[in-house]
Amino acid sequence: MTFRPNAEQPVSIGTAREVALSAGISPLLLDRRSERLDLGRATRLFTPAQKVVLVDRDGGCAWRGCGRPPSHSHAHHIAWWERDDGPTDHGNGIMLCSHHHHRVHDNRWRIFIRDGCSWFVPPPHLDPEQRPRRGNLVPERLIALAIAAPAAA
Repeated sequence: MTFRPNAEQPVSIGTAREVALSAGISPLLLDRRSERLDLGRATRLFTPAQKVVLVDRDGGCAWRGCGRPPSHSHAHHIAWWERDDGPTDHGNGIMLCSHHHHRVHDNRWRIFIRDGCSWFVPPPHLDPEQRPRRGNLVPERLIALAIAAPAAA
């Protein structure tokens, strides 16, 4: 869609956001200390404030079965910085240890977040059906899911 500043028709919020993001302008989302959590393409590395949000969601490495803590994990762009022009926004980040970060890049795994949980999609050479695999859940989320699940009869 082409932006036309003199258009007589209003544009949707989605279109306005798309135009702003393409111009390097990102919405201002702040944490409790008023630090920006969405930086767009202005900077490549995630800030400590963004990492706190990611650790809250992911714990340490988000790869299923990996027990590496936050101190041994770092923030990875879900939509890659160079390949996909991914923004440095908290919603585009995930905590991964070095081993799993390289595995994602080397084997071209895809990642997405749904309902606050990470999902990993294997490349076709590992799973031709590319079935998503749920990532780790921090212990508090496991407890919340157990409480929310209906009791087995």
